[in-house]
Amino acid sequence: MKTIVIDPGHGGSDRSNRGYSGKYIEADGNLEFALYLKYFLKDDFKVILTRDRDRTISLTDRGKIAKGSDMFISVHSDAGPITAGGVTVYESINRNNTALGNEIGKATADSMGISFRGTKKRPSTKYKNQDYYTVIQQAVKAGCPIVFILERGFHSNPKEEQILLNTVKVRDSAFAVSNVIRRYYNMQEKSNLEIIPDWAKEAIESVKSKKIMNGYSDGTFKPKNMVTRDELAVAINNLLKYLGK
Repeated sequence: MKTIVIDPGHGGSDRSNRGYSGKYIEADGNLEFALYLKYFLKDDFKVILTRDRDRTISLTDRGKIAKGSDMFISVHSDAGPITAGGVTVYESINRNNTALGNEIGKATADSMGISFRGTKKRPSTKYKNQDYYTVIQQAVKAGCPIVFILERGFHSNPKEEQILLNTVKVRDSAFAVSNVIRRYYNMQEKSNLEIIPDWAKEAIESVKSKKIMNGYSDGTFKPKNMVTRDELAVAINNLLKYLGK
């Protein structure tokens, strides 16, 4: 089983990065995306989070966690001029995974409805043949073959801040990235029609067991499908039967 390390950037004592309005906190947004990505990958991969709550962890320690893993993704959002926008992926100057980086970045951007700025390499300005970003440098040093920073848009851009605050957009972008990773490892992609959030699972199982709503003939439930009038009529009729009316 492949091991994926997901690193939600910042957190703990490092919570100063905020969006244009001040409502978005990068540390929390990064963690939200990381938790969704883990959820979508956990059935097919060993997934390790560098942090699963709001806590302080150094860049060096984050990178060291990549030891023995197959892929390391550090999750962030960007900042810059108010007009700057789009998703950016960074990879190590000592790795050549640009094609995969482009797929991850484009999937993220498309699901959020913003532009993709490309996969870039940024060398250190102080040390020869080293990366500018410490977390990339340390993950590469730990021996991880695929290392990325995923900048999921600019929280300094008012429009993109609102997208980063949108839980549905965060969830859908994490799901899109999970399918890119599956495709890279020659695994079957999953349909987002079958992604049932944890908070709905108990209720769905309840109405199915009571034969109020049975799902589709192929055994799926398709929670994101729109309900037609005839399907609603069947569900109401089943409810009335269950109630003995």
